[in-house]
Parts: sequence; structure tokens; C-alpha cells
Amino acid sequence: MTVGPSEAFALFYKSNSGPVFRALLAGTLNRTAAEDATAEAFTRAFAHWETVAVHPNPRAWVLRVAWNYYRSSWRKWESRWSASPPEPTPPIPDPLVDPDLVAAIRSLPQGQREVIGLVALGCWPWSRWRAAG
Repeated sequence: MTVGPSEAFALFYKSNSGPVFRALLAGTLNRTAAEDATAEAFTRAFAHWETVAVHPNPRAWVLRVAWNYYRSSWRKWESRWSASPPEPTPPIPDPLVDPDLVAAIRSLPQGQREVIGLVALGCWPWSRWRAAG
């Protein structure tokens, strides 16, 4: 059975939107920013689905677009305001998430949080992460 492009994208979105959002949330510590970047990345993926569908790692493509969007929006925000950035949004309690792990991740610099998200999603091989460290 063959599915059309819209159905294929719907399946891709259903299986990947949660992990991409969680990786962004871990990296940004900002629920609103993570939601916005995830939505924008999947919107762009849908617009370019013919290319994304044949990409060797479509989820990595979406995650990279989301991170780029987040960084771009952050740079725009920084150029408009000289004030401190908004405080990270408090995490929503989740019985499946260890609060000590969340606290440890929050204490890391943003770049390291991004790497954790990429490795956890399988978008960046563990061997490459070790070499970069």
C-alpha cells in the first residue's frame, strides 16, 4: 500500500513532532520558543516535503531548521532589546521525567543542551559527539 505525500507527512509529523519539541525544550528552556520553532520547522518541512522526504535523516533536517529558526528569532529579539532575556518558563510537572535530570540539564550551557537533544534523538551519532567534546 502506497500513501500520498500528505499522508506521509502526517505520519512523519505524528511520530516526530513530540521528540523534536522535547529536544528544543531541553535546549531552550522556553516552552513558547520551543513550540514556535517546532511549528515553524514542520511548516517548512511540509512546504518542501518532496526534498525532506528523501533526505537521509528527515527528523534531523526538521530539528536543524527548528534550531536555526530559534537562533534567528533570538538574534532578532536581541537586536530590538537591550534588556535581559526573559526567564525560562517553569517546567510542567511530568511524572515520567526525573526532576533531578531536568535540573542538571538546565544547569548546562545552551550548546551542551542542544547536543543532548541531538544525541537523544539519534540525529547526531554518539561517536561524533565524543569527538567534538
